[in-house]
Amino acid sequence: MKNLSWQTSQGSRIVRVGVVRSACYAVETGDGRRYLIDTAVPGERAAIEAQLERLGFKALDAILLTHAHGDHAGNAAAWSRRFGCPVYAPAGEVGQVRAGRCVLPAGATPLGAAVMAVQRRLHVCETFEPVPDVRPLPLGEGVFGPHLGVVATPGHTECSASIVVDGEAALVGDALIHRGRSVFPPFADRPEQVGDAWRVLLGTGAETFLCAHGGPVGRALLERSLAALERPGRRPRAGREAPTARRHAPPASAEESRAPLRPVLRHPLRAVAVPASAAPFPFENPLAVEIEPAEGRRAAGFLTL
Repeated sequence: MKNLSWQTSQGSRIVRVGVVRSACYAVETGDGRRYLIDTAVPGERAAIEAQLERLGFKALDAILLTHAHGDHAGNAAAWSRRFGCPVYAPAGEVGQVRAGRCVLPAGATPLGAAVMAVQRRLHVCETFEPVPDVRPLPLGEGVFGPHLGVVATPGHTECSASIVVDGEAALVGDALIHRGRSVFPPFADRPEQVGDAWRVLLGTGAETFLCAHGGPVGRALLERSLAALERPGRRPRAGREAPTARRHAPPASAEESRAPLRPVLRHPLRAVAVPASAAPFPFENPLAVEIEPAEGRRAAGFLTL
């Protein structure tokens, strides 16, 4: 797997690793400290460890989580033991990381809500190995040396954070998801806060924004996206896509767990598990999904779980 890397003017190096399900970033700052931003999923553990070995990352100063979802915290406990380093998570999500169980988002678009409905039903990326001694991630500059800063960027989750390296590059977790021309996170739980988070990111002065899902985002694209988001009638409202107040709750009983998938929004949703060999990508646990709109046309695809 080819690594994508960036170098700041102050000598810090950022390398993207683990790009199958969810990327994480190895950061070596200009003063020699080493950090891992997010930890992907257990299925990618061996591949990412091999990449870190090739990069010379035999020790870490800390693991920093942008939020508590299982595709970002999945290897935090294992790598905390392996590298003998502390794990930090946003203060409001420390309890989820400590328990090894996260609150999945509602989704901010029709397709995003459909995907999250499937993941909640199957408990995908909902649980992971607990991290008993996780610490609150402090906001501001200087806590992790002169090269790193931490800013609050809620939207995808209520307490999501981003890591800024030398004021030039920001590691944003899922505050941005870059697919095609779009950078809006379709799985956001607080879509009304996304624009505020983008303004915070632009306010850091960074020119490059590195996502966990999708390619890097340049400053000009983020500025255009924010302007489009804030046009009259475009800014997401709180709870617009949230179907019920119980959207995060796990099934209450075995009978409910066996219940068929309910329609999401006004489009019937049919989800069928398929063998990994049937997926057109090297994903570990694909799920084939068909969405059948009212006009009868079908859209089929693969979701990575």
